[in-house]
Amino acid sequence: MRNSIFWSVAVALIFLSGCGYRFSGGGELPAGVQRIFLVIFDNRTSEIGVENDLAASMANTFTTLGNKDALAGNRQNADAELNGAISSIEIFTVSRRVQTVSAERRVVITVSARLTSTDGRVLWQSEALSVSQAYRVALGNQETEADKRAAIRSATELLADKIYNNLTSNF
Repeated sequence: MRNSIFWSVAVALIFLSGCGYRFSGGGELPAGVQRIFLVIFDNRTSEIGVENDLAASMANTFTTLGNKDALAGNRQNADAELNGAISSIEIFTVSRRVQTVSAERRVVITVSARLTSTDGRVLWQSEALSVSQAYRVALGNQETEADKRAAIRSATELLADKIYNNLTSNF
């Protein structure tokens, strides 16, 4: 029994390695870029601080999913610059307690991102990456606001992962 499991796993691994399958985060940066300088994205919304949440999430994602040395501390040590804009944050009611009282809402964040070489060439870009995250609406405004902020932070983590995965996918 153990031998059959071992051989099944071994054959599956050989097959997967031969077909080009890779786990998320294993790709390389485009155009031979080795080091990226992350610029805090422009915040074109009325939500204060979301650009800082996204910057922290992106720094964390790039160092955990990618090479820890892929981030440059300044523009002079970088091959490329990743910048962009948070173009919108929309909030929708998902469910209601009664007709006029929300029970759950969903925040949708949309960004544009661009990787530019040091000579100004655009190496990669995406105009409308978006993610959403639900949060509960509590009876108190402070609790609801705290849950909304937590949902925004969670959404920025999802966005950072999405940007990184799109940037490093070679297809």
